[in-house]
Amino acid sequence: MLNRLRNEKVPIILVFLFSLLFVCVFTPYIYEYYLIFPLILSFLSVFVLVLYDPYFFLNNAFIVVLFIYTVLVFMYRISGISTAAYGNYASYFINIATIIVCVFILEKGDLRCKKILTFLIICLLLVNTISSIVVYSTYPDLLVSLLKSDYYGGRFGKLNVGSTSFVYSLLFCTIFLYKNFLILKGIKKVLCFVLFCFFSYYIFFFGKSSTIMLSWIIAVYLITFIDRNSYQKKVFGVLLLTLLLFAFVVFGNPILDKLSYVALEISGTKAYERVMAIKNVFFGNVDSDSLSVLSRFELLRIDIDYWTINIRTFLFGNGYHTYASTVESTDVISNAIINYSGGHSGLIDVLPKYGILGFGIVVCAIYFGHKKIKSIVGPTFGSIITIVLLLFVFNSIFNSIFTYNVLATIIIGPCFLNTQQVINNKCFGGCNETFNKKCLL
Repeated sequence: MLNRLRNEKVPIILVFLFSLLFVCVFTPYIYEYYLIFPLILSFLSVFVLVLYDPYFFLNNAFIVVLFIYTVLVFMYRISGISTAAYGNYASYFINIATIIVCVFILEKGDLRCKKILTFLIICLLLVNTISSIVVYSTYPDLLVSLLKSDYYGGRFGKLNVGSTSFVYSLLFCTIFLYKNFLILKGIKKVLCFVLFCFFSYYIFFFGKSSTIMLSWIIAVYLITFIDRNSYQKKVFGVLLLTLLLFAFVVFGNPILDKLSYVALEISGTKAYERVMAIKNVFFGNVDSDSLSVLSRFELLRIDIDYWTINIRTFLFGNGYHTYASTVESTDVISNAIINYSGGHSGLIDVLPKYGILGFGIVVCAIYFGHKKIKSIVGPTFGSIITIVLLLFVFNSIFNSIFTYNVLATIIIGPCFLNTQQVINNKCFGGCNETFNKKCLL
């Protein structure tokens, strides 16, 4: 009977369970204040999937590599190499469970399942974006991190406002929406364009991250000119890029100066500071103490220094710790320094935590994940998957973006695309029927 169920559509109970999980991992109010709910749903989702299709776990190299890395992480904690409290591993398990669920949906999910979950994710991103804009517009000059803390005596309450990981979810969502906009026609094309513009507006005026803005520009440029079959468009794209770089060198200073005041009027001082930071890097005096862009490079340098502190940490890392590192003397390396486990980089932080061993496993996971998703979506959309992966790796060097909402958006993202198109005589997602060119949205 279990074999018969596997040949049918994904049971509605599984779709319902996945829907609850996505509500939790895409809603800032829930995953920041009530982490127990996505944790419970993660356990339930993985448990049900094991019962429903155990071969999915055994025949998937990407999932196997994730399992190996999970064993490594928890063995470090059990053996005492890592000292962080077990509660700090809740987010890690949610990450792994979310990846497993998303890969299952992408590979095994039928069209009904993908339609429901795609519509749900878009709605969640839209609602939470509106909620975040309301908060930022109400308190434009205040840090949301302070609003959520007891700094103001708790009088602002618990706010549903997205942090940096939420903005990254919007970034990767806009990439898939923009690709959809280029290939669709009619009302769906208009809908994708409206959502793309709205999410992009939030990224630039409320996201307040220079690397995210840069990633958006790179993605739109690559999809518009490079990710096309037309040779003429590719040549035009290269010429346009050359012209834009020349214009930036000549006119970039006054343009950024005016743009900074536009950002100040629309979204407050934080966005203004981000634009001014970019201006200062290219045209002004660089102050490494106040410039967030350069401070990330300093954190990367610290990561590398602590990773190479001795041969043991180089190979196996220092483990995962949650207390701050301090240096009392430049000539003495304290225990706190030896137990340093990372700064602000989701990817490079793996080196001081788990050494070249853990970093190698993470690189293998990224490779097999990319290979798995490309094999599912086929060659038609393979290039956009590569663009998304490269941007993800680039941003993971400067930010901690190995979070469930970002990972879910990247893996589920292909479902936003033209998933009913016949690719290599097979319908996307494993169905056996031939469909016309339509979009799930």
